[in-house]
Amino acid sequence: MSRQAEHGNDSERAFAGVDHAVLLCCDPGGWAVLSRLGRRLLDLGVRVDCLLEGWCAANAAPPMGAARIDSLEQAAGARLLLYAARSEFHRNRAMLPACRAMGLPTLFAFDSWKNHRVNFVDPDTGETALPGRIGVIDAYQKGLVLEALADVAPPDLAERVFVLGHPALEEQALAVRAVSAERRRELRRVLGAEGRTLRLFLTEPVRQDYYRTNRLDPGYDEFTALEVFLACHTAPGEAAAVKLHPRQNRAEMEAFLAGRAVLAEGPLEELLAAADHVYGMTSTALHAALAAGKPVTSLQPGRTPYGKTLSHPALEARLAR
Repeated sequence: MSRQAEHGNDSERAFAGVDHAVLLCCDPGGWAVLSRLGRRLLDLGVRVDCLLEGWCAANAAPPMGAARIDSLEQAAGARLLLYAARSEFHRNRAMLPACRAMGLPTLFAFDSWKNHRVNFVDPDTGETALPGRIGVIDAYQKGLVLEALADVAPPDLAERVFVLGHPALEEQALAVRAVSAERRRELRRVLGAEGRTLRLFLTEPVRQDYYRTNRLDPGYDEFTALEVFLACHTAPGEAAAVKLHPRQNRAEMEAFLAGRAVLAEGPLEELLAAADHVYGMTSTALHAALAAGKPVTSLQPGRTPYGKTLSHPALEARLAR
């Protein structure tokens, strides 16, 4: 992970002149970035309000010093609306005309290295909805965004894309390294991995988010990837554990696993610390595992050309062939 991904280098320009910002967030991945950007703004003396929907409405709390609002209309008068990806791409695109009508400037902040086009362009109609500014994780992603939007981009788009980093990733990596040996032993005991290799799979709601909600086909989903994990990457005498994404259904996953692996409970950072090897598809959490020095394997069985766009060079180097 580059230092740009850790800290960003364009924040001052991206937030120039902003004295009142609103964070609009729905999903946990976006909140990992927006909540920390909110703290960064609060430290600069900016007023910050939070409009939390979906998963965030039930599970996230505004950063200390930020207020909570209940509707987009209450954001009127703010100098910037920061928002992030959500599982229903079309809802973000549909929101932007209302923001323009309110005179509310917008900044979309990426929380992963994927979906550089569909966040802004309807794949069926080609209708385009670009925010005033785009925040990317690093210079590599800036290039991907400009390439993905080349046919619909205004001439000044490059000047409106800012490297903001991914402030959650380095925090997660540090937290993994800080887990005590005693806590790691306790987790391994709970997961049945005492004296055994512990292989941890990190799930994502690919089937729901891509196939069902957005009719997009990566070629694989969490269930096909898990089948490969269980069949090809675990061995008798080893312990296999699965960490659910916060938006996934526990009962559905338990029924699928049917005792072939345990569902791991607890903070992600502690589970990463306890694991000997970490597996997943294209989850941003795999980058946190890499930053913490963990062996990582990415499973993307049967992926399509679209599925390949969801990957990253660091994961391609660790892709199971």
